[in-house]
Amino acid sequence: MPQIKNTVIYIVLCLLGVIFPASGAGVKTSTVWDRLYIVFFGFTEQRFFIDSFVYYCIIFLGFVYLFQMHLSIVLTERIYYQLIRYPSLYRWFGQFFRPVMLKGILLLTVLFCVTIIAGVLEGKSLNLSLTEVPGSSVPMLVYHFFINGFLQLMNYVLISFIVIWIWKKGEYSLITLGILMVLSLPILNQKLIFPSGLNSLGHVGGGENVIVQISIILLIYLLVELFIIYYLFKKRGVSL
Repeated sequence: MPQIKNTVIYIVLCLLGVIFPASGAGVKTSTVWDRLYIVFFGFTEQRFFIDSFVYYCIIFLGFVYLFQMHLSIVLTERIYYQLIRYPSLYRWFGQFFRPVMLKGILLLTVLFCVTIIAGVLEGKSLNLSLTEVPGSSVPMLVYHFFINGFLQLMNYVLISFIVIWIWKKGEYSLITLGILMVLSLPILNQKLIFPSGLNSLGHVGGGENVIVQISIILLIYLLVELFIIYYLFKKRGVSL
């Protein structure tokens, strides 16, 4: 029941932030794409707004918090029963992680659709122009939102998985969220070297090269995290 309650609260907060953005996106923007940009602006080295930062944390770290709750239940109550169905931890992990990926895609899709629909209802234009960021394009904005947004979510999830798998203590889950939140701050991540906060739409203003660089960085971190998980499973003597 607590997990269901937390999930409902999370969904409500996400939708409220899109429909009634604290940033004033419904007033300041002329196109639905500008609205999308401002609602999910997040934060950059050049511009930091506390409301955008808090909303970013609610969406992405909130998703991770719900994942941590689910993972803790699985590891303490269900893992041994589930492993009976699979010949190895690797197979179990594949089956366990697939729904998480689908939920991440669903989250981004719903947020995108609700933002666009809310913009249309406010009378915003659907013209493929991004007036808030001269020189940037709508396709690049959408790419960054979905591709880098998904890669960022999966980084958060895998990092949390590794921490919980190693220490198996609830307090470490909260510490992990705190560290990820701090590392996402522009003052600490100016060079985009930490896998946290990189999917903020504010980075679109840096140009196409920055967006591609972020994709590469997030992919590299994902590979490292998957290798660590492989090592942890292998260390337990589980065969493929």
